[in-house]
Amino acid sequence: MKQDLVAGVDLGTTKVCALIGQVGPEDEVEILGVGLAPSHGLRKGIVVDISKSAESIIEAVEKAEKMSGFSINSVYVGVTGGHISSRVNHSIVSISPPRYEITEQDRGRAISICSKVDLPDDQEVIHTVPRAYVVDGQRGILNPVGMSATRLEVETNIITGSVTALKNVIKSFTTAGIEVTDLVLESLASSYAVLTLILDFFQQGQEDSGLLSKISGVPELNFNSFPGHIEEAVRPNFGKSYLFL
Repeated sequence: MKQDLVAGVDLGTTKVCALIGQVGPEDEVEILGVGLAPSHGLRKGIVVDISKSAESIIEAVEKAEKMSGFSINSVYVGVTGGHISSRVNHSIVSISPPRYEITEQDRGRAISICSKVDLPDDQEVIHTVPRAYVVDGQRGILNPVGMSATRLEVETNIITGSVTALKNVIKSFTTAGIEVTDLVLESLASSYAVLTLILDFFQQGQEDSGLLSKISGVPELNFNSFPGHIEEAVRPNFGKSYLFL
């Protein structure tokens, strides 16, 4: 796959959706191809027939490739199902002298410690999503990087899934001849996609909440209610993962 291309596949119970996009200079993604196919071999988000699910994946990906004019060999895969669970974990790291300034490495270290949880042998971590930072006892911190401190605390949501269920998803793609770049919880990807759309409106100074009303059913929403808080709230923590809605 070319470096400026990214692809995602939603492996659903009723349909498989494949998207191919081109990454722009500011990491925006322009959709070039879409492929839909009936889903076979899945039940309630769980693979029950690898060969049939692979056939559905191939059909959807080939349609997206035909529309985009590009071939792909690796994708981000959306996962869901009753085997997914979430728990809260907490960690504390000390900030080294003499600067006592929180760096991105410090934040990453705190999040990494949070992800090391005791799990049953049949469960594995899919995501570690920060939900709150505390700097020297001060709560409500949105982004601790650059702040002076001696201690950083982070509270995270640890999202886990069944080892075997996730492996069978990956096997379906390898059977289809496609490498899985990463697994992404579908509901989390959808939430980031919607919130990113809200952020775009906010950054452009839009006060027309008509689109949000259609999404949430709220008759009016004033963006001024969120001074400086939306951007940090919706910023993904998956590095270079690209999330599709």
